[in-house]
Amino acid sequence: MKTPYYTRDILIEELMYFYDKHGRSPKRREMGNNNGYPCLETFREVFGTWNQALEAAGLPINRIYKKSQR
Repeated sequence: MKTPYYTRDILIEELMYFYDKHGRSPKRREMGNNNGYPCLETFREVFGTWNQALEAAGLPINRIYKKSQR
């Protein structure tokens, strides 16, 4: 099975789609192929962190995690 390739722009579109549909930023646990979205690790590979992905899309951050909480 071939793994889909997501560009930065496509990932931002996915985040914006979720926001438009639900009226809020997605939570990390809501991302994943089972939910029809790219998995969390894909966002981390492209943006570095989940919060940086939300920031790149211009969305509010749900919660700020300290490194010790990851």
